[in-house]
Amino acid sequence: MPDEITTTIDEQRLESLPKEIDTPELIAYRVAAWPDLKLVPAARARQWMDDSQQRFAYRCLPLLMANQAGWFMLNAHPFQAIWTGGWDPSCVRIKILDGSMESGVLSHFGEGVITWHIPYLFRTPSGYNLLARGPSNWPKDGVYPLEGLVESDWSVATFTMNWKMTRKHEWVTFEKDEPVCMIVPQRRGDLERFRPSVRGMDADPDSARRYHEWRRQRGTFLRGLHTGEAEVRRQGWQRHYFQGMSVDGKVAPEHQAKLELAEFVDLRGAGAAALPAGPPAGAPAPAGGPDAPPMPEVAAHPEAVEVLRRLARGQAGVDEALNELRAIAGRYLWPGASAEHASIIGALMCRALYPPGAGAMSMDLVRVHWDTLRFEPPSQRAADAAVATFAVAAAGHSGDVLIEDGWKRLWEARFRGVLPEWGPAD
Repeated sequence: MPDEITTTIDEQRLESLPKEIDTPELIAYRVAAWPDLKLVPAARARQWMDDSQQRFAYRCLPLLMANQAGWFMLNAHPFQAIWTGGWDPSCVRIKILDGSMESGVLSHFGEGVITWHIPYLFRTPSGYNLLARGPSNWPKDGVYPLEGLVESDWSVATFTMNWKMTRKHEWVTFEKDEPVCMIVPQRRGDLERFRPSVRGMDADPDSARRYHEWRRQRGTFLRGLHTGEAEVRRQGWQRHYFQGMSVDGKVAPEHQAKLELAEFVDLRGAGAAALPAGPPAGAPAPAGGPDAPPMPEVAAHPEAVEVLRRLARGQAGVDEALNELRAIAGRYLWPGASAEHASIIGALMCRALYPPGAGAMSMDLVRVHWDTLRFEPPSQRAADAAVATFAVAAAGHSGDVLIEDGWKRLWEARFRGVLPEWGPAD
């Protein structure tokens, strides 16, 4: 009895869902000025298909149709990302290659996930969801797109696009205008309307007859290819499906060999309201950028300078020490902050450990470095200078031989060319 009741309720709910709409609208309300992620119909071509022998991959029509089944969202600024393998957001480092501060790319969720802010609020007709996924048939080594299904007919919350890194300690590059998201409207309830079953071919004699004929002809064709039969070699490949035709000559009434999706049309006009320069209020800021908060108060953290001691004892390498310093600092950061900001907060932690003394670093100097990271594009030089600030603060205030020796090793390996005036005393 419970199963029968459930089935009846499900059928009633499905019957109440909206029916077909002749010309459904897909609206992208622009809610932020950046990142400037362009929306375009998904491309038919793929580079790996271009590179296939004699472009063989383009003979697969299902592949081509899937390539075009949606709209692409294109990456606005080229960047590289690398993941240490850890769970914390600071374990992903993002390097913007064109120096832009409006990339909208950050490490927010942790677990090796790269996140894009989406500057649109999408609206679909009543009863339609929006599948946000990676570009179809677009393999990318070292990183994989995550998918989400959004009830875009009512929600007023924007979503993010996310890719999960799959390789540790290897750089992954996203180029400008590379597709990073593919949006596909789906009518809600369509999947649930299906009643799947498994049956024998004898349940449909006509399909069985035509299937066996296709199988026979396919086998003959493959044997001809193997033996080099002239007619088969001239034909090259069988085109029945591509042409929407069964082997017995029966034509499919609604066959498609190409999708022609409409372009997004900008209807905002000249008098459109100014947009906020960034993500919604309360959203995490991308790496670096003027939206970063002012320099926070940070308490002393003895664990940070212990890294220098371990480095001096030979219990940690330079790269390991740098990563540990950034990871410790990262615990005190706001969501979405970059590894560069983690480094400068580390400087504040060390600055708080020791009282000022002769030649000690002033808080004004720490603020200069903080502001450099707030208002200038993140760079390797900025990151190195920040970690150097961290280590100098510790070494200069401690009087601890091991800490000073650890700083000397860091300076020799990483900072000699960045901060020569902060080298160890002779």
